[in-house]
Amino acid sequence: GKMPLDADLEGLAKRETRKIVRGILYRHNHGDPEFLLLLKPKTGTEITYWQAIQGGIKTYETPEQALLREIGEEADIKNPGVLRVLGWSAKKSSYVSTRMKAGVNIPTISPVKAFAVELLNPNYPIKVGKEDNHIRYDWFPYRKAITALETEPTHADQSRVFIDVV
Repeated sequence: GKMPLDADLEGLAKRETRKIVRGILYRHNHGDPEFLLLLKPKTGTEITYWQAIQGGIKTYETPEQALLREIGEEADIKNPGVLRVLGWSAKKSSYVSTRMKAGVNIPTISPVKAFAVELLNPNYPIKVGKEDNHIRYDWFPYRKAITALETEPTHADQSRVFIDVV
């Protein structure tokens, strides 16, 4: 049967795990790789920052399925034929954050599976802000991408994973 709500919340208050998939999307521009980053606007205490495509893996999804869904949602690339998934970072990576659930802040550990993904058509149109809250996107050369990722507050591991995948 169902547990009473307070017992349920007590279990949640301990800690939750939310598996994350991250897509390091890149394209070749005259031979040099450029990396897609999305600008996330300031919310609450967080600053505005650049990040790679990422999101939660639903219980019924494989990491690869979640990756393709997130790329569709965050960059509006719905045609997997223009993508080549090259594999993922072997480096174990995770971050700790809090999530609001029923008005309670739940500490959440998020193990990250990061994939390198090539956009085979470099001119494929990217659209942001349709199904999430990014305000713009840009293609960055490698060094600038690393610098841009250093502003991300909660996921300090992001540039390390990025370097590892690339």
